[in-house]
Amino acid sequence: MLRKEVGDKTFFNILREYFKRFKYSNASTNDFKNVCESLSGKNLSVFFNQWIYKGKGIIELEYSWTTDVSKKDYITKIKIKQLQNGYDIYKFPLDIKMIFDNDEDFTISSSYVTVKDSEILLRSVKKPSKIILDPDKWLLSKIILKNYN
Repeated sequence: MLRKEVGDKTFFNILREYFKRFKYSNASTNDFKNVCESLSGKNLSVFFNQWIYKGKGIIELEYSWTTDVSKKDYITKIKIKQLQNGYDIYKFPLDIKMIFDNDEDFTISSSYVTVKDSEILLRSVKKPSKIILDPDKWLLSKIILKNYN
């Protein structure tokens, strides 16, 4: 999940730097966090709080989606609700795969979830036949499709 948060190049730079600084010595989780923040240029307090220091369990999501036709395209509305116990609101990047006529015709969009009940709007030139959240399984999560059109 950290790799998804900071990107591939930065993630592997973090691992190399962490090894270089702390090989043959002791290091704390906070030492690792400091390396991550230094190399990514991001404040990762929320990430470390929800996954290391305070969060319990995994993200549990329930989602539904509908698609409406506009003048030139389709607008798909995805409603996402966080259901987990133990940590109120997880904040995370989320990939959304829209599949059209067959499994080979698809697009992947990214969004950043920051609230317990989210609504994401996606436009497409075709009507999707399926919506899959986190298709490449980056998140430690349980995702349930509630209903769809």
